[in-house]
Formats: sequence, structure tokens, C-alpha cells
Amino acid sequence: MSEISEFNEEKEVVTGVFGAMSTASIVYGIILIIISMFLFTSPEKSYLLVTTLLGIYLVVKGLIDFIAVFNSKNPQRGTTLFASVVSFIAGFIVLAVPVFSATFLVTFVVYVIGFSFILTGIMSFKASVPMAIINVLLGFVMFFFTEGVATGLVWFIAFLLLLGGVFSIVFGAAAKNVVRELDA
Repeated sequence: MSEISEFNEEKEVVTGVFGAMSTASIVYGIILIIISMFLFTSPEKSYLLVTTLLGIYLVVKGLIDFIAVFNSKNPQRGTTLFASVVSFIAGFIVLAVPVFSATFLVTFVVYVIGFSFILTGIMSFKASVPMAIINVLLGFVMFFFTEGVATGLVWFIAFLLLLGGVFSIVFGAAAKNVVRELDA
């Protein structure tokens, strides 16, 4: 009799976990799909949104790390203190001038990726000339068509978020089916 009651207790725990997980997964998927739709329909405004969120993140991270330094006995407290102050100041600057920060960050990221493609292409000329040429050309495209590449990058991220949202909803539905079968 105790084995049956133990099994029922474990079954309740599993159904509770799967039930909560399925609901959270479905809600998370819906949020991801909504964000992806915003990115698809308004890539220019999303630069500003992402930059503002980055600024908030940096300020909060800087404050939390700053407070944590004084509660820590870590021998690298000085480095952590310096990093927290830099993070806070960077976040404050991003929040103070979000339009400039958004333009600068997006342009910077595209240039870094473009430069990476060019370097990779140059370094791989001996291994594969066609791939090297493609990498170098992609790098130059990123330098000369920065705005188009930035918009394409936002659309790519939106597509990945959309896929993540759909997969999350499918996972949530599958977890709900597991709960139903366990309850049956």
C-alpha cells in the first residue's frame, strides 16, 4: 500500500512540474512571437528598444555588482568594483543618448562582423580560394551597405525568435499532453 501512495505522490510532483512548465513554455513562446512580430514590422524602432534595454541592463548590473563587491571576500574585488562602475557609466550613457547609442551600436556590430569576414577570408586563401573570396566580399558588403545589413540582422533575429516561440509553444503543448496522460 505504501508503494502505491509513494507512486501517487511522485506522480503528483511530476504532473505539477510538467503542468507549470507547459504553461510557462506556452506563455514564453507567445511573448517571443510578439517580440518577433515587432522586430519584423519595425526594425528601425527595435534598434532603439534593444539599445534602451541594454542600457537598463548595464545600469542594473553595475549597481548589483557594486553592492556585491562589499558583501564579498573575493580577492578580485578591485577588478569587480572597476567593472561595475564601468558597466553603470556605460548604461547611463546609453540611456542618456539612446538614438546615438542605437545607431552607433548597430553600425559597430555590423563593422565588426564585416571585418571578421574579411580577416577570415584573407586567412583562408590557401585552404579554399572560393570561400575566401566569398568571405571577403561579404565583409565589404557589410562595410558599404551597413543599414541594409543591420535591417537584415534584425530580421534574422526576429526569425530566430519566431522559431523559438513556435518551438516553445509546441513543447508546452507536448508537456500538457504528458500531464493529461498521467492524470488519465
